[in-house]
Amino acid sequence: MAKDSSFVVSVTSAVALSAKEKEDILAFVTRVTGNDSVVLETQIDSSILAGLRIEVGDTVLDTTVSEQLQKLTKKLLTVS
Repeated sequence: MAKDSSFVVSVTSAVALSAKEKEDILAFVTRVTGNDSVVLETQIDSSILAGLRIEVGDTVLDTTVSEQLQKLTKKLLTVS
């Protein structure tokens, strides 16, 4: 991504994020991408149970409990 262009980071959480959590996410994305023109969009989705889903362009970091449960279920079903 070009360092001089802004981009949107979409964050989904089970509960509303605090100002500090939003600040930490922005700092993380800025550090990883090298772009300090980040626009943070947040959504609340209680079905993810806990954790975060962060989307930056085509890249997705999914640490939600629902995603981990889906992965575990898939593993268990393929072992059986």
